[in-house]
Amino acid sequence: MFAPMTVDIITLALLFSPLLLLLGLGFIAAIDPYIRRGQRRVMLVNVALSLTLIAQNLLENSFFVNRSNLAFKNVLSAYGYSVRPVILILFLCIIQPDSRKRLQWGLAGINAALYFSSPFTRLCFEIREGDYVLLRGPLWFACFAVSAILLAELLARTILLYRETGRWERLIPFAVVLIIIVSVVLDINVGLEPQPISFLTIAIAVGSVFYYIWLHLQFVREHEHDLMAAQRIRIMMTQIQPHFLFNALNTIRALYAKDSPLADKTLEDFSTYLRQNLESLSQADLIPIDKELEHTKLYAEIEVLRFPN
Repeated sequence: MFAPMTVDIITLALLFSPLLLLLGLGFIAAIDPYIRRGQRRVMLVNVALSLTLIAQNLLENSFFVNRSNLAFKNVLSAYGYSVRPVILILFLCIIQPDSRKRLQWGLAGINAALYFSSPFTRLCFEIREGDYVLLRGPLWFACFAVSAILLAELLARTILLYRETGRWERLIPFAVVLIIIVSVVLDINVGLEPQPISFLTIAIAVGSVFYYIWLHLQFVREHEHDLMAAQRIRIMMTQIQPHFLFNALNTIRALYAKDSPLADKTLEDFSTYLRQNLESLSQADLIPIDKELEHTKLYAEIEVLRFPN
């Protein structure tokens, strides 16, 4: 029989902040126009799993307090240890949406198999019947080891993929990893005493929000970069119209019959003009005013040859 679950005011206060953070994050991620569809889907799954982790913490604590349903308590404990590495893998899927992550999913699968088999093998944990004490098995650290590997990869890939970010922005992923590490240490030091919500669960909720904010900044920067590239192409196309190309080439051809030195200079100016247009496409920064004036001067000199009066 399931014992009735009671939630005191302190537990509600502990749950209130991470619940609001995750629900708000899910809503914002669902309507964010800068995030690609696949990344939005992964973020929403991540939020859903984090919410189930909060529910798992709450139910697990209730079963410990009420000393009821040992089998279901085993399933809850195994789920809690299994889902945490999955959340980290989903973060990796957000920053690398085209990668299948076979090795990472394999590690998460092995971790889940170890914990879900523990009620029979006692490899990772054992819940002693009668007093409901949670005992650590020889591989109790499996979840923490797999999570540490995934955290290290997440931090490394984040830095490599977004090394062009500002100095202060780069501190955000470091802060998220640090928060998770501190929460793990706190959970280990608390020991095996039941808690309404673990430090790691709170850290995952807070870290999810921080990491999403950081990713949103990168998505906005990429969007702005694409807009600037499109704008540069439009500017170049307005400067190199087909009729201008044809007229310039016809002018140069006519000059060779009258004034070869001037034709050579005009051809050189025309090639410089085209080269500057092409170079502007790959230039990330704004074009200096002196370069733009030089570019305009070349255009004017070519046009003056067509209309000398």
